[in-house]
Amino acid sequence: MARDAGLERNILAQARVDLSTDPSLRLFRNQAGQAWAGPWHYAGRDEVAPWGSVIITDPYRVSCGLVEGAGDLLGWQRRFITTSMIGQSIAVFTSLEAKSTRGRLTEPQKNWIKQLLADGGIAGMFRNSAEARAIIDGPR
Repeated sequence: MARDAGLERNILAQARVDLSTDPSLRLFRNQAGQAWAGPWHYAGRDEVAPWGSVIITDPYRVSCGLVEGAGDLLGWQRRFITTSMIGQSIAVFTSLEAKSTRGRLTEPQKNWIKQLLADGGIAGMFRNSAEARAIIDGPR
């Protein structure tokens, strides 16, 4: 066993490889963290920062990842309901994409929704709360 095999990043990488062979699983890496964003420019020769540095003016903090505490791998598993599951509750992954009146889905968004629906999840695009509710309440 490699010396650093117990490191979280290596455990996660191996799990992703191992789990990728299960056709009923759709898992995605949920990178979490924080960064600074805002208008930027490269530092010039007359600025205090080292030449070539990026200067962010009017910065604001951006959080990445689904939500604090969410797992490193997110997604869904296709499950067939059997008689032994009657009376049990199961969580169904839900993904709603808001768009403006003229907004359109990108190809990756279309693919995400298609894959999620194909595996029994709830997904769709909405332009108002009524449309969002209709996606959630729609046929299963």
